Amino acid sequence: MTCARDDLASALGIVARALSSRSAVQVLTGIHLQAEGGKLTVAATDMEVSLRASVGGEIAGDGAVVVPGRLLADLVRLLPDPSVALTFNEGDGVLEVISGSYASKVNVFSAEDFPRLPSLDVSLHTIDAPALLGTIDKVARAASRDESRPVLTGILVRFEGDKLTMAATDSYRLSVKETTLGESGPELDAIIPARALQELARLAAGAETVSLGVHENHVLLGVGDVWLTSRRIDGQFPNYNQLLPESFEAEVTTPRAPLLEVVRRASVMAQRNSPLRLRFAEGELSVSAQTQDVGEARESLGIEYAGEPIEIGFNPDFLRDGLEAVARDTVQLRLINPLRPVVPHHADPARGLSAGDAAAGGLAVRELTLRDFRSYAGLELELEPGVVLVSGPNGAGKTNLLEALHVGTQGFSPRARTDAQMVRFGTESGRVRVSGKRASTPFSADVVLNAASSRRATLNGSWLQAPEQLRHELQTLVFTPDRLAVVKGGPATRRAYVDRSLGRIFPSRAQLPAEYAAVIGQRNAALRRVQASLSSRDAVAPWTEGAARLGTALAEARREAVELLARAFAECSERLGLFEATLAYDGEPATSEELEQRLELDLERGTTGLGPHLHDLRLEAGGRELRSYGSQGEQRIAVLALVLAEARTLAERTGATPLVLLDDVLSELDEERRLALSELIAAGGQTVVTTTSATALPSSPAQSLLVRPGEVRVA
Repeated sequence: MTCARDDLASALGIVARALSSRSAVQVLTGIHLQAEGGKLTVAATDMEVSLRASVGGEIAGDGAVVVPGRLLADLVRLLPDPSVALTFNEGDGVLEVISGSYASKVNVFSAEDFPRLPSLDVSLHTIDAPALLGTIDKVARAASRDESRPVLTGILVRFEGDKLTMAATDSYRLSVKETTLGESGPELDAIIPARALQELARLAAGAETVSLGVHENHVLLGVGDVWLTSRRIDGQFPNYNQLLPESFEAEVTTPRAPLLEVVRRASVMAQRNSPLRLRFAEGELSVSAQTQDVGEARESLGIEYAGEPIEIGFNPDFLRDGLEAVARDTVQLRLINPLRPVVPHHADPARGLSAGDAAAGGLAVRELTLRDFRSYAGLELELEPGVVLVSGPNGAGKTNLLEALHVGTQGFSPRARTDAQMVRFGTESGRVRVSGKRASTPFSADVVLNAASSRRATLNGSWLQAPEQLRHELQTLVFTPDRLAVVKGGPATRRAYVDRSLGRIFPSRAQLPAEYAAVIGQRNAALRRVQASLSSRDAVAPWTEGAARLGTALAEARREAVELLARAFAECSERLGLFEATLAYDGEPATSEELEQRLELDLERGTTGLGPHLHDLRLEAGGRELRSYGSQGEQRIAVLALVLAEARTLAERTGATPLVLLDDVLSELDEERRLALSELIAAGGQTVVTTTSATALPSSPAQSLLVRPGEVRVA
């Protein structure tokens, strides 16, 4: 082939942006060259995003080859002559590049090893490019870069008639934009990687239209002769309607440009994760920042505000991004209180997803496959939605079956600490594979266990960085007799329970417990350094402020989660015969002033003595604390009611029921309570119950399974 150097360099420069930089698969670092029908197509992919472009020229013969991508792009760009000739003979295994007096031979990869890209033969819709790119620009910066939570690295894209809605969140900020198009778009409701849409924005700059096609697992976007395909991210996007405040304490309208300039200047002093503080007082907005050992800054603006003073701390980058996204000359800040979101309002109101839109139905496992897991050498089992009753004698493997469902949907065991405990005795590895539906979306998860190395997992064929990532995508709740520690154990066990529930109920705040724990760890380390005369007291101050700020946010989130659970907990407890049951969060956050007041005591002990890391969850019945004064039966009912209450709360908030696993839950319930339990679980989603008697459940299950050592059959 002979073509213009600049045309080839331009095409290679475009597709090289899709080259994989971290893959262990060498062929993904290459650019695929295919000569066919008198045209050369160049393509690259990292298995998530692919780019294709065409190059015209004089071509003799058809064929395909994969060439090291960065090398070829750099080489062609530096060639001396305006034209370049490429020659490839399959038997030689090299690509010859000639340009003027320059000649080289490049080793290549086999084209047969290059992934097959989605077909371009699909129904296409024409979308107004400025409207599409403008929407991407408004929301893309709010998407997460944390690959451990893949759903949040994407942008929700929804076409409804002539309306396009995009939403993105990194769990700290949320951006939603609705755009009216000139004509109807395709039927599309998908999560698309933010980087794919940002790449489209770069490619389509200045274009009038973008072509859009939809595959089952991919979307296809075209600009001229360049085509971008992107994998759709599997998972359920957070119900952002729940994150948008319904009411506000105050609204402030101010010119955007002066406020943005003040924020930019003050942000210079907001280093090392220091917040940018905005104080709203009568007629004045003060913006300030302070970083230990760096300096401080303060600047004021005149505003129309007449309410009670409110001071709010911000991540300076997030606030700046939000203000920069405003297209109008003025911005309206809607305020609630110092710990709740601020909404920079500057466009038509965005309508959120209703619970019914977010998910219809819930999580249901339809197929379970086991290989060398616990007592099962091999098992292939089909499960029905609804209540599944698993019966069999003690020691037959009923709990192992429930454990496998938990491992397959959550990536870890509720009772084993190591993989060696789960792998069948005498073998080195095991496997748990589940498939089914989340609402109306099919899913499959595969967890590989190894007694000698780390556990691995895939979701819908894609490897996860950590198996525990499954818990962010598939919601499963479990009751086992060991869970009585939530009532009988110490405060740390109950705090851990509340934090797990918090993450499921408020996904956007799931990282708060870990962030707070990290700050407390840093403050404790600073206290011990001062104690050992290795540092000054000034080193403690930034961590004191962070502990107060994050501790307040965590305590509020926990309290909100517990308040949501409390009503359902009381109702479920009463149905199960535990009357006047209450659930309450016990503890108040520590302010910076309170932490400073006890600094001497904290220095003496080398640990922080105030804050949510010392709080508790209070479970009572009839005014009696169940931990100290509840019977074994009452404690079991309380833990069971907690599980059922959370399942109900999740269903009410998201419209999707979790998978519920109940192990040996009937053994200590009388006939009346068994009937109540059967009525409660019949109203939910898929629930798997184990028992020694096939007649222990008063109502008829959707499916009854009989377990014998190493095998399971439909009863």
